[in-house]
Amino acid sequence: MPLFKCEICGCIENTACGHYWSKDWPQFKGTILEKALCSECTPTTYPNGEINTRGGKWHGKFEKKQATEKHKGTLENY
Repeated sequence: MPLFKCEICGCIENTACGHYWSKDWPQFKGTILEKALCSECTPTTYPNGEINTRGGKWHGKFEKKQATEKHKGTLENY
């Protein structure tokens, strides 16, 4: 499963569960959503005010763990 390091809290997240693939979308440039975010650090609203990002809480699909130096090179963005 492809994993990444959250740019806010530093935890390990799955690219399918967090805000990773859409971080480079033009409409998110200049906002918090231009970062790779775990489900908990993803805001609950989009920059345009629309609610339903599915963010704001940990998804619970696996245990939340911090990325460490041993993970360097094994995560999509670390």
